[in-house]
This record gives sequence, C-alpha cells and structure tokens, in this order.
Amino acid sequence: MKLRYLSVASLLLGIAACGTADSVEEAPGASLAAAPVSMGDVTRVVNASGKIVPRDEVMVGSEVSGRILRVEVDFNSQVKQGDVLAIIDPQSFENRVRQLSSRLEAANADTRVREASINRAEVNLSQAETVLRRQEDLFSQNAVSQARLDEALRTVGVARADLELNRAQLESALAGVNQIQAELATARLDLERTTITSPIDGVIIDRKIDAGQTVQASFSAPELFALAADLSDIRVEAQIVESDVAGLDEGDVAKFSVDAYPDLSVEGTVEQLRLKSQEANNIVTYVAVVAAKNDESKLMPGMTANLEITTDVKTGV
Repeated sequence: MKLRYLSVASLLLGIAACGTADSVEEAPGASLAAAPVSMGDVTRVVNASGKIVPRDEVMVGSEVSGRILRVEVDFNSQVKQGDVLAIIDPQSFENRVRQLSSRLEAANADTRVREASINRAEVNLSQAETVLRRQEDLFSQNAVSQARLDEALRTVGVARADLELNRAQLESALAGVNQIQAELATARLDLERTTITSPIDGVIIDRKIDAGQTVQASFSAPELFALAADLSDIRVEAQIVESDVAGLDEGDVAKFSVDAYPDLSVEGTVEQLRLKSQEANNIVTYVAVVAAKNDESKLMPGMTANLEITTDVKTGV
C-alpha cells in the first residue's frame, strides 16, 4: 500500500515540474523595455466644464411707467456710465411737476398770509392789554364800572385766543408746505427717471424694448437692457463634482478652451469656490469661478468652456 501511494505522488510532482518549465518560456515576439529611474513632477488635475459669463452683469429696468419715446442703443453697443439708453415720454411727469410747483407757490402764499395774521393778532392783543391796564387803574379809582372792566378782560381773552388760532393755522400751513415739497421732490425724481441711463461702463448684451412700446412699473421694475462689464475680463462658472472639491483652492491654475476656438488655450485662476451645492440626476456639484483675460474679445458670454484645473503639484517625485 505504501509503494502505491509513493508512485502516485511521484507522478503528480513530475507533471507539475513539466508545467512549470513550459510556463517560463517566452512567448514569440515578446520584449521588455527598460528606462533609468528619474525625478519629476506629479500633478493632480480636475477636469470640468462651465459657462463663460461677464465679470459683472447688470439688468437695467424702469421705475416709472410710460411709452418708450426713443431707444438710443442696440445690441453690442459700447456705453459709458451715465450714457442715455432710452427715454420714456416725460409729458405726464412734467405736468405733474408743474401742478405741484403751483400748489407749492399757493401754499407759500398762504403761509405768508398766516404770518401776517399772527402779526395783526399780536398787535390786537397788545392793544387789548393796554386798554385792560387802563380800565383796571380807573376801576381802582371807582372811575369806571365793573362792566367796563369785564369788557376789557373779555377783549384781551378774545385777542389771545385769536393769536393762538393764527399760530396753529400757520403750523398747519407749514406742514402742508412740507408735504407738497416732498411730493414735488418725488415728481421731479420720477421725471428724471424717464431718462434711462447706464449705471456702468460696458456693452449691451440684451435689449428687450423698442420705441413705441409701453412699460408698466406698477409692481416691479421691468427689465429693459442687460449690460455686461468690460468683456476683456471674464469669468467661467465651472461645475465641479463633489469628489473633486477636496484640494481645490483659490489661486489654483486653470486652463480651458472653447468649442469655437479649439486651438486657443486660455489660462486663468480659481477666484472662488461657492458653498451652494447643486444636484441633478443624483450628482452633486459646486460652482468654481475662474477668472481669465479676454484681451482678443474672442470669448463670448454663454460659450461652453472645457477646463483643466491643477489642484496639487508634487515636485521632485
């Protein structure tokens, strides 16, 4: 029995040895490449895509309602701060200013009348008090009756009441003047707002009105124009997947290109990583804002940028 087991074991060892010898033979045509060990840099790059946007974009609206009289600009118009963009028919606002100006003049005249009435009431009171003192002296000498003294007292009381009434009427008139002045200031401001001006230096990227169109600003300011700041300084809002956010910092170098100019490589830097997340199809992303120069004005708002952001560099590896 032992001899039989040994024979079987020897047979298995021989088969294993033959299989090992066959396995180490090189396959036909195989070759090995060798290179010396060297030092270099290792970088971590995040790939992302995003939209090109202006550095600053301002929506210009109207705070007053009316018919558009003229539109002074068009798409792509270069404007400076204070340039006229459009004019709303100012006629009704001018009439309002004239009406309030007339009311203010009348209120000021009424105030002057009240002041004159006060002066008259003060004179009447002074005269009545003089008469009262004379009657008191005569009454003390039994030269006049009690009725004459009472009449003098009544006259003084009426004069004082008349003076207080005129002073109260003057205060009321002054309050009316202040109210009309406030209304007039508002009317003049509304008149100024019929001229729509540019709040910044930039370019018109959207125009939503035409001459003859009526704008309604009853509840909210309707948007008339969209202005972009100097397009030589643009931003890219890149969508960064949450797994790539770690290590992404302000100042990281980003290179990107657009489909319109695939051979144009633009370099920028990460300016901001926004904390607000966005979720679509169960994928969470964050917006990284990349600042870049657009001196040749080839990059336009809305273009899709394909970015490579270098988030980490190891030197001497």
